[in-house]
Amino acid sequence: MKLGAYLKARDLTDSAFARLLGVSPATIQRIQISGTHSRTASLALALRIEQATGGEVAADELPLSKASRRALRGIRNGSPTPASVEDAEEQGATNRGAA
Repeated sequence: MKLGAYLKARDLTDSAFARLLGVSPATIQRIQISGTHSRTASLALALRIEQATGGEVAADELPLSKASRRALRGIRNGSPTPASVEDAEEQGATNRGAA
């Protein structure tokens, strides 16, 4: 399920969901849109969203960097390497800085 559909189905605002996760409403808004102003979710945030939604919004349904996607695949396969997770987080920080 897409994050926007999940929030709408539960009558949750971006602000309320952002407070739950400890991020800004702008972060939630940017990961819901595509295009110039979109933002990839960090691996940690994607996993928190998945947990907060009870798995209804899967981390792999969110916009992730290639490094985060590889790290997530490793986690799903039960073999994350610390380097791949750190690389994914670092890549996500680099992408956010460019936005």
